[in-house]
Amino acid sequence: MNPLDSLTPDPRWQSLVAEYGDLVRMSEAWPRAPGAPQEVARILAVSRHLFCHSWFVYDFLMVAAVQSLIAIEAALRDLLDEPPRRRGPGMRNLVERAVSRGLIPEEQAEGVLAAVDLRNSWLHVGGQKVISPAIAQQVVAESHAVIADLYTTQARSSSEVAE
Repeated sequence: MNPLDSLTPDPRWQSLVAEYGDLVRMSEAWPRAPGAPQEVARILAVSRHLFCHSWFVYDFLMVAAVQSLIAIEAALRDLLDEPPRRRGPGMRNLVERAVSRGLIPEEQAEGVLAAVDLRNSWLHVGGQKVISPAIAQQVVAESHAVIADLYTTQARSSSEVAE
């Protein structure tokens, strides 16, 4: 018996997708970052699983989106050699440093910074936030794309230095 068979889908999904597998297929289309360290890849995987499992627990959409932004922060810390610490530079500072080092193009940085502002509004205002599937899908998918681009850019930069 599949344990998912005993779970009940959240009714808010009824008019949006037909089944759990639709969310799985959607998440499988998001880019991966083969060069990312295991920690970053694990955080991204958790965000995908949360997105898919929101079929059963709708509030997982918010958690999936936030988790995917945590993955961007972890990737930036990795690529900028910034160890995690209690009072390190904020994510905005990390994004700005990544832009100045050519890791994130200016046009992509605007979207990442907008996501940082969105995350801050979700987390620092208080209360349980609920976001739409469209917003969650966009944030999680874009986070995957940003991280894939970061590690592609890093690999390209490393090979250019080696030449």
